Amino acid sequence: MVAIKRTASVSRPPGDAFEYVADWRNFPNYVPMFADMNVTSLVQYGLGTSVDLMMLFGDRVEMRTTLDVVDFQKGRRIVFKSSRGVRTRIEWSFKVFGG
Repeated sequence: MVAIKRTASVSRPPGDAFEYVADWRNFPNYVPMFADMNVTSLVQYGLGTSVDLMMLFGDRVEMRTTLDVVDFQKGRRIVFKSSRGVRTRIEWSFKVFGG
């Protein structure tokens, strides 16, 4: 499996950045290949959240997938893993950098 690791600095407290990423409705703002999203679980925040979405690959390929929150450490770490469709795992970790 291909692994891509990126690091980014933002001028916000880690907790604010975490909350933004943990809200599935913000996905298109930072992962433009995610479209047509619907939560499929009763839980809409945190562990147990499942989101059905369309993944767009270039101009011609669209594939549906379901991402589940499988690890959730509020303010620190969130992990999404596909349970259907495109095999993927997305992990976000948050920490203070510098002073």
